[in-house]
Amino acid sequence: MNLLDTIKSFIANRQLKKELINQLRVRKTVSLNDAKTIGVLYSIPDEETYKVIFNFLKSIKTEQKTVIALGYYDDNKLPSYLNQSIYNSIIMQKDLNWYKKPVNQYVNNFFKENFDLFLNISVKEYYPLLYISAMAKAYMKVGRFNEKHTAFYDVMIKVEDNTSQAEFLENTARYLNMLKNSD
Repeated sequence: MNLLDTIKSFIANRQLKKELINQLRVRKTVSLNDAKTIGVLYSIPDEETYKVIFNFLKSIKTEQKTVIALGYYDDNKLPSYLNQSIYNSIIMQKDLNWYKKPVNQYVNNFFKENFDLFLNISVKEYYPLLYISAMAKAYMKVGRFNEKHTAFYDVMIKVEDNTSQAEFLENTARYLNMLKNSD
């Protein structure tokens, strides 16, 4: 990381901590089966991963559940295989400010939602996804384990660095279905 990236990262993390001070939320254990509203955040490194995520989103969306997904593509131009819809929006580099904070209407709409369950299912770490994870409103937030990010999630899934997207989704769904709701 060069000096400019280090400065941007420092400013981004400091700004995030400032914004988090004002965020209050009620925490509650919510299983995947019992959640009525689910927010899903993911990264899109390639078409195969996108297909795995798309199938996961289809599998959890039922008539009783509202699933709103927000994807991140780490480039400025979307490839043709990516589909956006009212329930599946995609942001990219051009939707970020100079220190990589997402500044886009899709993100603003995502922040207006109050989810029962929020899932960051990205296997790779990106600052825009971390920011969204920290600021999303949900009773329960779930993401990949990273010791530096314990303040942002209620449940963290520890996996190896070479874990595939499909394997991570399988583990996450299995653990979330074991949970009992706290009412």
